[in-house]
Amino acid sequence: MGDLMLSEAVAKFPGTTKFSAYLKLNTSLRASLDKAGKYAIFIPDDAAFAKLTPEQLATLDSDATLRDSMLTYMITAVPVDPASLKDAQQVPTVNGTSSPLTLTKSDTGLRLNAAATVVCGAITTARATIYLTDTVLFPPA
Repeated sequence: MGDLMLSEAVAKFPGTTKFSAYLKLNTSLRASLDKAGKYAIFIPDDAAFAKLTPEQLATLDSDATLRDSMLTYMITAVPVDPASLKDAQQVPTVNGTSSPLTLTKSDTGLRLNAAATVVCGAITTARATIYLTDTVLFPPA
């Protein structure tokens, strides 16, 4: 996947159907991610979306603002290397909010905001490193 653009890699990555479909709806975000920068993207796997209630999923499906907020909150504005992370390191996201992701290393792996766990990670693409998570995160209100 190293030579693929981010949106291509996400679309081909197994278990990321829902996130990939949402990313496909945001053409400007896809274009930005594919042409410049180096990112880390924390993709909630399909099991993470299955944890949401039917009402939450329906809202994500119909509310582009909420959906785009979730997408951009899961993408960091800088690369992430777990080996060099400091404990409880805050990493800015492309969401633009003043609420960065807090990354914590534990015995069970890498955690985000003490709520999501990386279940698979460090898959490199041309523009990003992909990590799969077990929970969908939204920026704080």
